[in-house]
Order: sequence, then C-alpha cells, then structure tokens
Amino acid sequence: MSESTPAQALETALAGFLATGAAHRNCAQAVMLYTLAALGEDPGVVALARYLGGGIGRSGSTCGALTGAALGLGLRDLHDPQTWADRSPEGCAQLQALLRDFRDEFGATECRALTDCDLSTEAGRMRFTNQRLRETRCVRYIEWVCGRLGELL
Repeated sequence: MSESTPAQALETALAGFLATGAAHRNCAQAVMLYTLAALGEDPGVVALARYLGGGIGRSGSTCGALTGAALGLGLRDLHDPQTWADRSPEGCAQLQALLRDFRDEFGATECRALTDCDLSTEAGRMRFTNQRLRETRCVRYIEWVCGRLGELL
C-alpha cells in the first residue's frame, strides 16, 4: 500500500469516523486510519483500536483521538529495531507534549469532560447523538490530533 498525503490521510480518517453502520470507525480508529494511510500500512489493523473510543470502552477516560495517537506513534516505530531502546524516550516525550498541548487547546483530555456526556449510559449516548457532538466537537479533536501526529510521523 502506498503512503497518502496528510490531506488524503485526514480525509480517510474523517470519512471512517463520520460513516454510519458497519463502516463507522470510532475516534481512536479514525486517528489510526490517519496513521495507517500516512505510512502506507494495511488499514485492516484499525480493528486494534476498536475498544478505545468513548474514552476507552465508553468509560469517559482519555479521549480516543489521543489513545489513537499513542497507537500511531507505536506504529510509526514498529519497523525500526533501534526504536524501542533508542527512541522510546523521544516517543514518550512527543506523546506527553501532544497531551499537554491538547489539554491547553481544549481544556481537558478526558472524553467525558470534552463531550459533557456519559457514553457508558444510553442517555449519554443519546445526548451525544442528538447534540451532534461527533460532528461539532469530536471532528475538531481528531483533526487537531492528526495535524500534530502528521508532524511526528
């Protein structure tokens, strides 16, 4: 598979995130799709991020776009045998900076605070859908994370 431009990779990520039904990808999967497209990797492994959406299994914890970025950095480093020993501190520092900057930009890193919804409940999921938070908030988080991640890939 060939590498995509950052714009193409973002288009792929957002299309998966905004899709409905079986084609829908959660926020973590969307960021993984971005990374996979940017690096020319098999998009089939996006399933690895299946349970990270909604703040890890809809628990409201760390935003899925951010956990997707952590997976993306791991994927970036996957094929470099020196990475784990030599680059791990750099990768952790990059991820910590991304988290810090995200918090500065959006005020939080937790899904529940970012969406003001408890996605572990039916009422919270309905509120999320009815207020169109996927389109009005989460897309912004994914775009921001992918922009920063693109600089690191």
